[in-house]
Amino acid sequence: MKHFCIIANQAKDETPEYVEKIRKYLVEHGCTAFVTEPILSHVWWYGDREIPENTECALVLGGDGTLIHAAKALMARKIPVFGLNFGTLGFLTGCEPEAWEQALQCLMSDNYRVDECMALTVSKDGKVSPYESMNDVVITRSGFSRVIQLDVKVDGMSVCSFSGDGVIVSTPTGSTGYSLSAGGPLVSPRVKAILITPICPHGLSNRPIAVPDDAEIDIHINRSTRSRKNEAVVTLDGDELETLAPEETIHVSMSENRVWLVRLPDHSFWDTVKRKL
Repeated sequence: MKHFCIIANQAKDETPEYVEKIRKYLVEHGCTAFVTEPILSHVWWYGDREIPENTECALVLGGDGTLIHAAKALMARKIPVFGLNFGTLGFLTGCEPEAWEQALQCLMSDNYRVDECMALTVSKDGKVSPYESMNDVVITRSGFSRVIQLDVKVDGMSVCSFSGDGVIVSTPTGSTGYSLSAGGPLVSPRVKAILITPICPHGLSNRPIAVPDDAEIDIHINRSTRSRKNEAVVTLDGDELETLAPEETIHVSMSENRVWLVRLPDHSFWDTVKRKL
């Protein structure tokens, strides 16, 4: 790799210093380094239009959230991303800040691999959303302390109906996030599956399930005697998309796009699990 762009989360105090260090290092080693406008903490959707066409890798300085937003914005152009962890957990990032120089040496010498990760696309009652999810799509109750009624179908077949706080539909990459906290399984990113994890279901038979990655998933909000106009909300990777009313249906399926993550030679998913979870 010789052509890089640098995307930094401005909310992290240390990132401006590292941006300049990395930019200078790359230029001194015969590479190009385009520095984008800083990402602000309140701006979640990052645009890719300013990034040069010959960019081979995006270096993302921030936490998992910054990496996810940058990766989704760049996936249509198939630009792989490499994360330097300036966040709390940094499960998806490639290295810690102190290892930036060794990481760049690997990238410049083509000593790396690129992992292909699936993404999810969402539509509501047939209306396709322009947004996609790398980790998870979550449907949950809207700010009140009572359960909502949900029906879940896979490929047109009823899988379960339950009362609870909501449901998580996640990719294998997202299996280490909210789904895991809700009792879902830990799944290697190499597995081709979509996970469906109920959130606090009121019943003994509703458990997390895994379906093929080409499955079509429908989640219907049932009406009850206590239903409200804004019965639930749907979020993509932690960012609220819109509210849901009773009798509305969310459709989730695999996106045609992929997220591309750069990994160093010694990176291991299971080693990361042991170190960070």
